[in-house]
Amino acid sequence: MALDYIYESIQMNNDLPINIFLHNAQFVEDHWHDSIELLFVLKGKVDVYIEKKRFTLQEEDVLIINSNEIHSIQSHENNLVLALQIPISFIKTEFADIDQVRFLCKSFLYGEEEQEKFNEIRSLLAEMMWVYNKENYSYELKIKSLLFQLIYVLLWKFRESREDNSSRIGSKYTERMLSIVNYIQGNYMKSLSLFDIAEQEHLSVPYLSSFFQKSMGKSFSQYVNQLRLKHAVRDITYTDHSITQIAMDHGFPSLKSFHKVFKEVYKITPIQYRKDLQRYEELENLPSNDYATYLDFDRENAYEALFKYLPSPDQQTADKTLDKGVVTKEIKVHLSGKSTLIKPYWRKICTISKAKEILMSEVQSHLKLIQEKVQFSHIRFHGIFDDEMMVYREDAQGNPIFNFFYVGQLIDFIRSIGLRPYIEFGFMPKDLASSESSFFYKKSNLSKPKDIGKWRKLVEQLLLFCKNRYGEEEMKHWYFACWNEPDLQVFWPDAFEDYGEMYIQTYQAVKASCPKFQMGGPDLFSETVYQESWLDHYLDFCITNHCIPDVISFHSYPVREQRVVDKPISWIHLSNDNYLNETIHLLKDKLKAKLSQVPDVQVTEWNSTPFHRDLTNDTCYKAAYIVKNVLENLDELQSLAYWSLTDLLEELPPAEEPFHGGLGLVTSNGILKPGYYAYELLGKLGDRLMELGAGYCLTKSSQGYQLMVYHYCHFDRLYGTSDSLGIDALNRYHVFKDTNNLEMSFVIQGIPSGVYKLRQTTINRDHGSAYDTWLEMGAPSSLDADEVAYLNRKAVPNQVRKTIDIQSSLDIKCKLNPHEVRLYELWPVYDA
Repeated sequence: MALDYIYESIQMNNDLPINIFLHNAQFVEDHWHDSIELLFVLKGKVDVYIEKKRFTLQEEDVLIINSNEIHSIQSHENNLVLALQIPISFIKTEFADIDQVRFLCKSFLYGEEEQEKFNEIRSLLAEMMWVYNKENYSYELKIKSLLFQLIYVLLWKFRESREDNSSRIGSKYTERMLSIVNYIQGNYMKSLSLFDIAEQEHLSVPYLSSFFQKSMGKSFSQYVNQLRLKHAVRDITYTDHSITQIAMDHGFPSLKSFHKVFKEVYKITPIQYRKDLQRYEELENLPSNDYATYLDFDRENAYEALFKYLPSPDQQTADKTLDKGVVTKEIKVHLSGKSTLIKPYWRKICTISKAKEILMSEVQSHLKLIQEKVQFSHIRFHGIFDDEMMVYREDAQGNPIFNFFYVGQLIDFIRSIGLRPYIEFGFMPKDLASSESSFFYKKSNLSKPKDIGKWRKLVEQLLLFCKNRYGEEEMKHWYFACWNEPDLQVFWPDAFEDYGEMYIQTYQAVKASCPKFQMGGPDLFSETVYQESWLDHYLDFCITNHCIPDVISFHSYPVREQRVVDKPISWIHLSNDNYLNETIHLLKDKLKAKLSQVPDVQVTEWNSTPFHRDLTNDTCYKAAYIVKNVLENLDELQSLAYWSLTDLLEELPPAEEPFHGGLGLVTSNGILKPGYYAYELLGKLGDRLMELGAGYCLTKSSQGYQLMVYHYCHFDRLYGTSDSLGIDALNRYHVFKDTNNLEMSFVIQGIPSGVYKLRQTTINRDHGSAYDTWLEMGAPSSLDADEVAYLNRKAVPNQVRKTIDIQSSLDIKCKLNPHEVRLYELWPVYDA
């Protein structure tokens, strides 16, 4: 964190009179603010300078910085600091004399036997951060109550007895000091002297020098050099300017003086600092690390020092909750007879990672199992041109040799279980590749073709093979696309122009084979929709070259890459629990602005995360996530393709643990997860939509009525920023926001009177969650065939059925646990 000002104006939320945040503090220049600031070091070590004095804080140390005390932070190691800022103006409304109070709170000055009173501070900060993190309903009130308790403890136990506040900047000098530092901020890159500022402020040079030293705790020259250094470091990091140019650009009188100031703070030369950055970036960009950052999800436990102080008797288990409550919703529905048609778009496309995997017997058994109940219509996969499919090689003279034996086996199988292919042309056969760029543990080549003519010939020959084997009329129901996520460098390291050339040749080959064949694209990563350049470039290219796809497709993953200097690339979960719907609407708006006729929109990959080792993937959360997003986007899409059907894929090395956080609806050894049962229940909805609202959907079929309800809880703030809070194989449910139960009361009027059967089917942690049943078994690290069969028998949704008499109105009351999904099916009983 680096501040661009000397006086920090703390901006507070209207509903929350504090500023609480976590940051990695490397260099924070001298500043002050009209707030009390508490620092709690959770990891590493930092040096805090207050009024000339240096205090070294270790893990779990607590420090208070009084209002208007000039302070700065420096650290040369990775750290994590919790900062809480409380404006004096807020405290003053309840305690008028706060201006006269000074706090002394430095835990590092005391031994272990004297830490009890500091533990009160740590405990309150931990609870405050936990409540802020969870964002439960009315959490602001809870934080305010904790804040008042904290202020009381500070006043009672940490108020300093002495009345000497001379070291702080008094309000009468604040305006003068602001004028001086603002002038320095605006002119630091020029030659600056005390004489220039003294003349501007109508002060003598000796008085100004003394005033500056007393107010800032350092000399004028020290302050100017620190400011210049901060800006210079940014240029070293983010530009390729020479070190000499950077020194001159930021006001250093010579390269020698820049080196001296730089080494005093960073202990190395500017050149070595830049080399270390470049070497770190090179390590980050090694192909061997790509799948560890994009597919894996290596979380760091940096919060143990904070949350061990939570006032919970069970601080390290799955449900770290401070309060449990119930949210009640009353819903009245009147069936007027009006309804809209529901298209089961969520069953349009399913996905498997790579083409060759479909020929594995285990994957085929998983596909058959899912198709028996869910009945998808198409299947999409990568790698039909991968070398393991053996479709392309060249002879000694460079002539292409084509072989579609495995392609035929693949398509024959999927057709036998009622599926049609969504063929993504890719990746690049080795003999056709222009480089060795690759991705995944089981490598796929990602380079552009060395010969675009041979690429087109490969596409044409595949289409010809399929036409001769399956017929043109059948293939009109298939989908085709060129490449996977070409907007991401990890999948397309070459230039856009190279992709554009390959795309147009592929498009033309498909349409030349049959104009009615359906071409999709570009299968872009969802965050690209929120950016301007790539999507606009692609659409302009398609318009200019008359190659607009029949279907616009994208992949929805609510994560964003985060890059921080001196830290590994990380991915953060986005806090937006309406991400899919907002992305769809934004994309459609962009398409309307560019195209005279907007194509259908498909989501050809979709999940809460792209990571194959995110431990929440196995939990009941995934059932509620699937149901919520499917129901909220009815009539918005042509397809919503869940990624993926099975954990058994070869993008990463196979995991030995049965519940390792894989993305599939079924585990590698064939255990059905809650997500699978969500699809099974969705398949029982009727084809007419009667009512849709937050947390519920009412449909009608020729047999009767169906009411689906769910209690979705999103990731909390800290899990969203890639921090695990102790998530492990046995503890996975404490990383979600809402821990309250949801009580829903429905009054459904307009149902014809009569006798009905009512069936209730429930997915929750007790029913339909193999992971939770596995925990009850003792969480064995490996499972034999009998244990797999046991889990599939035991971990099924719960069913309750009864006969009821309805007189024009049906009352249903349901109490849902977090992540619970429930389906009520109602059908009439007819007399003989």
